[in-house]
Amino acid sequence: MRADPAASAFLLLEVTRSDQTAADVTREHIDALLTELDKQPISRRTVNKHRALLHAIFNFSRFPDQRARWGVEQNPVTDTDARTPAS
Repeated sequence: MRADPAASAFLLLEVTRSDQTAADVTREHIDALLTELDKQPISRRTVNKHRALLHAIFNFSRFPDQRARWGVEQNPVTDTDARTPAS
């Protein structure tokens, strides 16, 4: 199964409340999302692709010209653990 960016977005909406903004997303939300992805019949590499995509999205939201719009001060994905490949 391929990484689907929309799947990450929908899962993120499920683990956060719909009235939250991007600035309200915490590491715990991202950990919950990654845990849900771990339960899917996808490889750890695919989970890491979802993680990398989310990391890039939150990094973008921290650019000076985007910060006022999104209010994100720090990337909640940064301190989450990447999945180790199967040996």
